[in-house]
Amino acid sequence: MPGSIEILLEKLEVSLKTELRKTKMEVEQPLKIIGLGGNLGQSSRSLSVLKLALKAAEQAGAKTELLDMSKLQLPFFVPGQPIEAYSEPETIKVYLEKTSAADGFIWASPVYHGSMSAPFKNALDLLELLPRRPRLYLEGKVVGMLAVAAGQIGAPMTLTAMWQVARALKVLVAPASLSLSQGRQIFDSEGNLVDERIAGQVAVLGREVTELTRLYRQMPPTDNKRN
Repeated sequence: MPGSIEILLEKLEVSLKTELRKTKMEVEQPLKIIGLGGNLGQSSRSLSVLKLALKAAEQAGAKTELLDMSKLQLPFFVPGQPIEAYSEPETIKVYLEKTSAADGFIWASPVYHGSMSAPFKNALDLLELLPRRPRLYLEGKVVGMLAVAAGQIGAPMTLTAMWQVARALKVLVAPASLSLSQGRQIFDSEGNLVDERIAGQVAVLGREVTELTRLYRQMPPTDNKRN
């Protein structure tokens, strides 16, 4: 009997060590943060602040990737249409694969007529094509959001619209998400952010997304059924 107990304890020790190694690998696996934003023009203020936020996320330990709206070339979302029926199915598949593989996001949209730009909103609409299992849309992931406007009123309105979309996509919104108004005063002629105080707030957002993602990633997915 003592020998059997010793064998059992040895097996238990091996099992525990195996699980600890798995846990260590999961913890050490770098977080992946995707930045989505910019516009279709030559100079983009929203792209500029997105890069600042991603840099802060990298400094906090995340692995980041920038998805620039001017380079994505995504087709317009058509409700009910399968991916294979789109003009650029492979482009959509790559976009969805990168989105699925990401642990967190930072979104940055320019403000056009009081809301998100059409290309940016279309990119979010295409997430309707994501698989429903094991997670529904972006469940279990984190997003930080930036709305950038030339005037005063549009940025807060756009941030609210982005929050509504984030809620529909089941993604956790970072509290440090912010709207940037008076773009002509806080950016230079090349679209670079020159206001140090706001730059600090953008950096806080990048770090916050990373820290929240690190905590949130360990939560198990919920088996959702869509009505």
